[in-house]
Amino acid sequence: MDGLFDYDEAIKINNARIEWMKKLNVNYNSKNVLETGVGARGDFTTFLENSGANLFLIEARKENIEEHIRRFPHRKEHFYCINMNDKHYLDSIPIQRYDIIVCLGTLYHLSNPEESLRELCSNTDILLLETQISSSGNWNMCNERTIMSNQSFDGIGCRPNINLLRKILLRYFKVVDETFQPEHPDFTSGLRRCFFCKN
Repeated sequence: MDGLFDYDEAIKINNARIEWMKKLNVNYNSKNVLETGVGARGDFTTFLENSGANLFLIEARKENIEEHIRRFPHRKEHFYCINMNDKHYLDSIPIQRYDIIVCLGTLYHLSNPEESLRELCSNTDILLLETQISSSGNWNMCNERTIMSNQSFDGIGCRPNINLLRKILLRYFKVVDETFQPEHPDFTSGLRRCFFCKN
């Protein structure tokens, strides 16, 4: 493993995201919760697990899953090796509808973001979404380095237009809340955005 999930800056932004999750006061206890792009470290997974969630974990990279399970062997049965760019990717998991979906730091690493997002939105009443954003264009596709364990699986990512994202999310959810953001420079500078979506 390249250690990118254990890098200080990655830990800082994950801690800021977790503090944001805490402020939402979502009840995860005994809820079916899907977490996307789990990675090797599992910071959000630990928070969700400690909150009593029934976990369903998806990750595209086998090496990330293997490292995660090495660190947390008891989570092996919760993992599904899934590429979110594939059509109907949730069909390979025992259940397709979730009480809560957590998609933090995953969307902007996808080469098929619109269809991937629609799949998530169609299968939950609560979505926690965080992504890098842009103020212009549409999906703003870009190249990413596949050799890096925390980047796009197939080498193409995106930086979606924030207004486009809002428009899509409001088709699926009654409430799309952005009133407060994680306390981290990436959010205060406008590089990233969190959305709390619910029906």
